Amino acid sequence: MIDQAEFTDLTRLIAVSQVTSDPVEMIVDASKSECKKLSESLEILEIIRLHVRLKLVSPDDGVTVHLSGLIEADLVQSCVVSLDPVASQIEAALERIYSAQEKPDDGEDITIELDADEPFEPLSGYTINVGQAIVEQLALEIDPFPRAPGVEFSGLLGVDSGDNEEPSGQFAALSKLKRNAD
Repeated sequence: MIDQAEFTDLTRLIAVSQVTSDPVEMIVDASKSECKKLSESLEILEIIRLHVRLKLVSPDDGVTVHLSGLIEADLVQSCVVSLDPVASQIEAALERIYSAQEKPDDGEDITIELDADEPFEPLSGYTINVGQAIVEQLALEIDPFPRAPGVEFSGLLGVDSGDNEEPSGQFAALSKLKRNAD
């Protein structure tokens, strides 16, 4: 389980006052030490490269800030079957809306409409940590069950999948005795 506090491994603050109706463009290239910390936090073997192009714009002078961008990452994970290293590339869009408007209380009923705008992140204080948004989106994009090429999952060891005539596992001998008794 990834702890929200760990998302500070990539801190990139931008002052809300710098974001106006003229777009602010940023490039974030994570350092080797940041990639190492992130890979530990995200529980993967390695993040080789993390490159992000961002654009921030505030059409209403600081009340709402739109963050959009593209995340590109090269990483290595463990195969869920063989535990061999699996290299993968991620290219994903990043979209966030920050707003100084108040969100509904947690106790209130919330109606979700399919055509409604995305919910916004609360804009509190004078800065936005775009690094946190990057890491949150990266965590969502990582394959939760990576497999090495050609690796097949053949079921749980010792559990009869129904494909075999002979049962296996700790009760195989009892099953054989029962069949012989019938």
